[in-house]
Amino acid sequence: MGGDSNASVATLLAWIVIALATVLLSGPQIERLGLYYDEAFIAQQGRDFVEPEHAAIHPPSVTTAVVAGRPFPIRNAAYLGSLKSQLAIPSFALFGASKSTLRYATLAVGLLGLLFAMLAVRHLFGAGVAIVSGLLVATDPAFHFFAQFEWGPFTSLFLCRGLGVYLLIVAAKSRSPGANSAAWVGSAICFGLGVYSRVDFGVILVGFAVATLLAARPWLGRVLREQRTQLVFAAIAFALAVSPVLVVLAEVFGAGAGISDRGDLGYRVQVLVSAFDGSHWARLLDVGGLFDEMFANDARTSVFPAVLAASCLGALVLAARNEDESRASIAWLFVALLATAAMMLAIPGAVRAHHMLNLSPLPQIVVAVAAVLGWRAAYRSESTRAMSRVGIAITMTLCLASNLAVAWETARTMRDTEGTGRFSRSLEDFAATLDASPTASTTEVVALDWGFYEPVHFSTRHITSREPIWKIGEAMTRGGAWQSEGDAKTIYLFHEGAYDLFGLGDPFARLLRIHEARVATQEHRDGRGEVAFKSARFDAPHTLSFAGRSGEAGGFRLRWRPAEPPPPVPAAQP
Repeated sequence: MGGDSNASVATLLAWIVIALATVLLSGPQIERLGLYYDEAFIAQQGRDFVEPEHAAIHPPSVTTAVVAGRPFPIRNAAYLGSLKSQLAIPSFALFGASKSTLRYATLAVGLLGLLFAMLAVRHLFGAGVAIVSGLLVATDPAFHFFAQFEWGPFTSLFLCRGLGVYLLIVAAKSRSPGANSAAWVGSAICFGLGVYSRVDFGVILVGFAVATLLAARPWLGRVLREQRTQLVFAAIAFALAVSPVLVVLAEVFGAGAGISDRGDLGYRVQVLVSAFDGSHWARLLDVGGLFDEMFANDARTSVFPAVLAASCLGALVLAARNEDESRASIAWLFVALLATAAMMLAIPGAVRAHHMLNLSPLPQIVVAVAAVLGWRAAYRSESTRAMSRVGIAITMTLCLASNLAVAWETARTMRDTEGTGRFSRSLEDFAATLDASPTASTTEVVALDWGFYEPVHFSTRHITSREPIWKIGEAMTRGGAWQSEGDAKTIYLFHEGAYDLFGLGDPFARLLRIHEARVATQEHRDGRGEVAFKSARFDAPHTLSFAGRSGEAGGFRLRWRPAEPPPPVPAAQP
């Protein structure tokens, strides 16, 4: 008992050191990048609840419920629950809804997930493996940057995995009926919330189930015999937690079909490798957030994938040699990693790094198991043992050092450029200037492409903003026309070239050239001096319209409206 207590204390102290170091390293850069659209989109739904007077108008995919007269986020999309938005609410309520609060709250959720993952590993393999795996995760560039600047629910899913597995282990080891039942229910809620947060979390559960069937059948049989009541309560808790997904299951499959063409298997393999070789963030920053172009250039990588491949072989050898309970744990870990990776690659829509990071921290645990158990293994001679330990020490030092080197170089790029393209701070700076102007209350920003509205709305308090791109798309689909009223205080934001996602930038630029004598156009550049976006303002009241069918080149039209007469002046009283 004393040994377990000491191991837990050592793991907790190691996590505290790792967490403090991570926060200190993150502090200078956490506000450096501009808000990415999806990052602000998820955050704004939490802000809607805290500041209902500044609630945004979201796409039809967003579902809310009225709680205490405020819009409480339920779903961001059919396949994406609002758990991350919900987790942001307490921080926004305490510290205000800002970019800094959002990113520190995101980092806190990621570090809590790491804590419970380390505690779970401590129960399975001991404090040594827990500490080494914690170091590997914390120095992993993907974790380091996604835990600050994520645009998907990576950290909330990481917390669901870490806490869910930890409570599952507590349930398996607890001798108290009450504590056992509570742990089962808590674990089921975490796993259910994971699926609710993003449907592909179910792949993790299937991978864990396959690993349990193949490598932990004695434990599974004992649980089924001795803890049926607890399992019933756990199943009910899981169903309740995942219920928001079950009621829209048809929409989930429809949405999945809609995004399945974003990348083939080869592209998904590239994403998987870049997520664990440390290069993903560097690649994405290099091309300004253009996912289709991120593998066009070379990038510095860590040695972690090579170390992982060697560690898989080493873990298998150790599992074959060990006769204690660690043998089953190693086998379970290895099967869970392979099964989950195979299924994640098989999902056509899993084309972003936050999908592939569903695997974390399994790869890091495999490396830690091979290193720590290999260090402790018995050898035929002292010289062989010494050579093995030297090799392990050199390998782990290189692995950690290469992780840190890639993270440092990526952070330096962020420092030098302060974000490129869709990560540029130029949009935030422009919005802040408008928000601080004397005419802010009468200024309206109209987003003519994806990437503008959510960051602008989240960053401001006084100006009005709207996003007609969805209505323009609907009008194009039905072959109708969209139109909007504007005046000299209406500012249009648009992209040209590679950043023009909705294809409205070039038609709008043609319209501006026709009326160039009566429009003020401004280029907004990122830290590299490249144009991130453009803004335009006409000098008089007008009606802007767009007509065209989906799949055809549509066109903007502009009609000038007569200036509104000034209000009548009251007659002077005698």
